Amino acid sequence: MNHNRIGLTALLVVVVGLGSPSQPAHAVPSVPPASVFTSDRDGDSELYYRARTGRVVQLTRNTADDFGAVHAPDGRRLAFASDRDGDDEIFTMEITGRHIRQLTDNTGARDNAPAWSPDGTRIAFSRAVADEEQPEIWVMDADGGNQVQLTFTEFSVFDTEPSWSPDGQYIAFTSSRTGDFNVEIFVMRADGSDVRRLTTTEDGVFDGGPDWSPDGRRIVFHSNRAWPMDSQDLYVMDADGGNVQPLAAHPNGLDDVFPRWTADGTQVFFTTFAGASGRPREDIWVVDADGTDRLNLSRDPAADFLVDPRPES
Repeated sequence: MNHNRIGLTALLVVVVGLGSPSQPAHAVPSVPPASVFTSDRDGDSELYYRARTGRVVQLTRNTADDFGAVHAPDGRRLAFASDRDGDDEIFTMEITGRHIRQLTDNTGARDNAPAWSPDGTRIAFSRAVADEEQPEIWVMDADGGNQVQLTFTEFSVFDTEPSWSPDGQYIAFTSSRTGDFNVEIFVMRADGSDVRRLTTTEDGVFDGGPDWSPDGRRIVFHSNRAWPMDSQDLYVMDADGGNVQPLAAHPNGLDDVFPRWTADGTQVFFTTFAGASGRPREDIWVVDADGTDRLNLSRDPAADFLVDPRPES
């Protein structure tokens, strides 16, 4: 697995996910929904599907790195990143792993972090035009057409990890525009206008990995804002950036990152950077939306990461 490709994103992922204490508790399903995730189980990064029963099926099988798959709103298709043509590009395929289609084709550029619009007609993503440049947020039609750049920043600034609001009007994202050592979460309209800052922290704090709750009221993210700021934990905040609350923190001080809400808003999937026999390892976890019942879903000694729960009716 090539960690260089996702290392920066992993550093940024933020915590969280949960409703405020004043909100009524949800009835949490006893079995987590199906999900898609990335793993190096066969020696490089491939995509896997985990059913509600726990059965795991490998979706891609090649010598390239396939990673970061996310479900379309209808649950039938996946968008993902792959370097199978020599550069990181965005692809789509059916949930079965069939009918793979390449959407972007840019020699020397790196396209990743795809995110479907709520109506399934567009995909936001991160693009770095050259190796030495930092990524910006772009958007395109779901068939790869009409590619439009939404953010324009200085050479040393990165904008990445786009997340659509449920009404399709806004995109939250991670950015270093406030400083190299102060990464924050911002939001903009879906056309790139009206950029606003949601989190405000001191130098040395990294907030990232935003994911909008299904009701549009909250955003879950990861952050190292808790003292001594040496690990990433999960947090949740109101959609306007207010009322930041901790969701979950690993009891051993390990990193919890890349949170993703389930479609009913009762659980949050995420990745924990754990240790196994002295070797770093990633595992897939799920936690209830009230921060309780943390469960490890990984059943393999390989690295499992970048999970996305499947939309379910």
